[in-house]
Amino acid sequence: MAVHLSSALRRLAMGLSINNPYTDEIRQNFPQAFDQAVLLKPVLENQYQIQMNEDELAFTSLHFEVFFERHSEDARLSVVVVCSSGIGTSQLLGQRLAKTFAQELRITRIIALGELLATPIKESLVISTIAIKGLSVPVIEVSPLLNRHDIGIIRQMITEQPTPTNHLVALLQPELTIVTQEQLTDQGAIELICQRLIDQGYAKPTVVQAALAREVLASTALGRVALPHADSQLITKPAIGLLIAPQSINWQHNDKVQLVFFMALNETVHGQMRAIYHDLDQLIETPRLLKQVAQASDGTAALAILAQLNQKN
Repeated sequence: MAVHLSSALRRLAMGLSINNPYTDEIRQNFPQAFDQAVLLKPVLENQYQIQMNEDELAFTSLHFEVFFERHSEDARLSVVVVCSSGIGTSQLLGQRLAKTFAQELRITRIIALGELLATPIKESLVISTIAIKGLSVPVIEVSPLLNRHDIGIIRQMITEQPTPTNHLVALLQPELTIVTQEQLTDQGAIELICQRLIDQGYAKPTVVQAALAREVLASTALGRVALPHADSQLITKPAIGLLIAPQSINWQHNDKVQLVFFMALNETVHGQMRAIYHDLDQLIETPRLLKQVAQASDGTAALAILAQLNQKN
């Protein structure tokens, strides 16, 4: 990022700017990274007396996205492999498991039974070439050569794992969900949902002006969805407020927004940020659900529709 900003600042100081044909795609696919670039914008503009447009912000946000990807949590099921035979066979089994279940399993250790029993088991699953009983986690006994029957059993175990938490839905609250037929501006929509957050004890009164100020830096609209937010220090309890406007809200850049998710998040959910934005991206990429939520008669119906994000569409 430092290398990129060095050349970008020199270019902007001379009044030059590079067109970014992927700005809209970057804003939609990497909203968290784009927001970090937006927060950096006033710092750079004040210090170097330049003006950064959204094309430049999109380029900068890619560096934040690389950082987030590098430090993101691995969602695969953690596994310890236990073998009674030689080290060669153990490694062969580990390699076959890693190749066959690359997207589902993360092998953390390949050890002998004695070591397994002598150390705490932090993994979610034990795959073993010998029978083991009395452990606190599930055990699957397989052949050292990992035959088709073994693969089928492991796949069934993976399928039976509890459905991952929908982090987006978990933060939505009925008392923070508003359905309105009013003709609103983007400012009016932000003021309405912020006031609900304040009244319900989720945010401090200054959240309104902070959210409006953030919107001035760059629009948070992504097509029919907008994601306004404010400084995390103004949030007393993490939640996501939802404003549904079937008649559409005239947002910046002539966007017609129907769903406003106010991201009232603070440090208590810092570790869930990637998962929250992943669920939002899944929603944005599911036009059928977006349309159904926009047409919901009330907040309860809207949240019931959003719960479908965990289901196969």
